[in-house]
Amino acid sequence: MLIIAGLGNPERQYGGTRHNIGFEALDKFVFDHNLAFNKVKFRSHIAEGVVFGQKIMLLKPQTYMNRSGEAIRDALAFYKLGPENLIVIYDDTALELGEVRVKTQGSAGGHNGIKDIIYQLDTDEFARIRIGIGAKPPKVPLSAYVLSGFFKEEMEDMIKGVTLGTDALELILKESVNASMNRFNKKKKPEKNNTHNNKSESYDIGRPNYPDAFFDYLYERFGQADGLSIADIGAGTGKITKRFLEKGSRVFAVEPDKKMMAILKTNLAAFANLTSLQRPAEMTDIPSGAAQLIFCGNSYMWFDRKRVVPEFQRIVEARDKPNIIIARLGPGKNVYTQELLEIDNKFKKSVSGRTPNNSNPFKEGSYEQKTFEYSVNQSYDEFLHGCLSASHAPTPKDDDFEEYCAALKQLFDKYSVDGELEGTFRLVCLVGSVDGLVL
Repeated sequence: MLIIAGLGNPERQYGGTRHNIGFEALDKFVFDHNLAFNKVKFRSHIAEGVVFGQKIMLLKPQTYMNRSGEAIRDALAFYKLGPENLIVIYDDTALELGEVRVKTQGSAGGHNGIKDIIYQLDTDEFARIRIGIGAKPPKVPLSAYVLSGFFKEEMEDMIKGVTLGTDALELILKESVNASMNRFNKKKKPEKNNTHNNKSESYDIGRPNYPDAFFDYLYERFGQADGLSIADIGAGTGKITKRFLEKGSRVFAVEPDKKMMAILKTNLAAFANLTSLQRPAEMTDIPSGAAQLIFCGNSYMWFDRKRVVPEFQRIVEARDKPNIIIARLGPGKNVYTQELLEIDNKFKKSVSGRTPNNSNPFKEGSYEQKTFEYSVNQSYDEFLHGCLSASHAPTPKDDDFEEYCAALKQLFDKYSVDGELEGTFRLVCLVGSVDGLVL
């Protein structure tokens, strides 16, 4: 059996602080693997189970950080286990926020929880997963820093660190500590591009809205607009969100991109029925059971299905009926379609480190499909920015950006009438239950 201890401080006042990121990692692991902290033993909250064929006991010591070793010592002694059966997950100021490292031995590095474990076990030879919380600012005492919470702009990286920490733990259980070290102890690579990095303004200007027929269908299918609670996941700059709000629905708008969220908040500041959350789809921070309907647009193809499906199951009010719409907007049949495709293929860029999953999100026979075809007249700016908002489109940093824009202008001039280009779009909506989603 393995003892897996996440370090932190008990009591509500310490929840969400940097020092408690070990607790956060265990909470996520427990949720992901359908376990539960339902026992109290060894002065710790305990969860038990078998994961990847390994019998494990998860500990959240309630002895406060500086005495973490006492609870861990008692658990190991009770089961007659040695330090080779121990994995500890904890916060580390020596790592940037969101970074993770795995090690098998070493000093405490100034961490009082690890210092007490080394003292109680009389050895520093035990496996550890270190989750970075960032270096403390100058003139701020270390004790005050580790007991502080995360700023809003840090939340995405914090979530990344917790996710990578649980990934590191899973790899240890599947394979070995060495395998986890080989994967997570590599030198930091350049940050991967967001799928719409530096495209927020183009997205806001150029993305076409949905037709009225879609909203009529949605509210006929799911009930009265006034009071319907909708989780708009991957809300972008809030174009579809605004239509939901105008209908009187309460909306949780979830968007990880900082610039898009800033535009969304500005555009929708007048709506009291909006809750905006700059979070990834896999960890929305929406209260459990708060959403009667989940809506996702084209962004669903970028989500990590293994993690997003359990999150969607958590936030919906009822799972025994249709509760999610996944919509995919694409071009219809236009006279210029082939020429635009040729331009896209010539200039398209790859999205570093990201591969969209375009397979059917639902299990066979578990959904219904509704398709809307409609036309939109676009000015040149709207047409241009609609093309630039695509994840694969060039950005101003690319050498061929001006050439790309010139090709689009030539196409627009060729087919537009009185300064407007009529474009047809096809909106395919899949409606089902979160329980019918493919992991």
